[in-house]
Amino acid sequence: MSATSRRCYRVSAHRRARGGWIVRVLDFQHVVTQAGRASEIEEVARDVIALLEETPPGSFDVEVVHHVARGLDADIAEARRLRAEADELTRRSRVATAAVARRMREAGLSVREIGALLGIAHQRAQQILAAPAPGGAGDSQVDA
Repeated sequence: MSATSRRCYRVSAHRRARGGWIVRVLDFQHVVTQAGRASEIEEVARDVIALLEETPPGSFDVEVVHHVARGLDADIAEARRLRAEADELTRRSRVATAAVARRMREAGLSVREIGALLGIAHQRAQQILAAPAPGGAGDSQVDA
């Protein structure tokens, strides 16, 4: 394993009928713990893994798969997928908006015209133009 890659542990979390979660670390046989709330699952899993591996809790990644029941698992996964897709589209929109705003300014359009044509306030167009140009495709610092 290279110095830049981090170990990723797989965790399965099953919701109990009475509440709470049973948490299994799939990379270790018979390692089970519990969490009171869904928001605690990763933390308790990290604590157990760190203890077993004798390593700091922040030195590895954890991938949690939740099992809620009643057909909700697929719906939850779809909602998360759609949210990730929307986040990526938002990032791409910000980069494209900044690029076209700069090109419009170079073409001599006013900040008010840029805002009107892009469907944003002229004050927002000014902020976009004043921000540094994105450094690359992965840059998400420019907000549209």
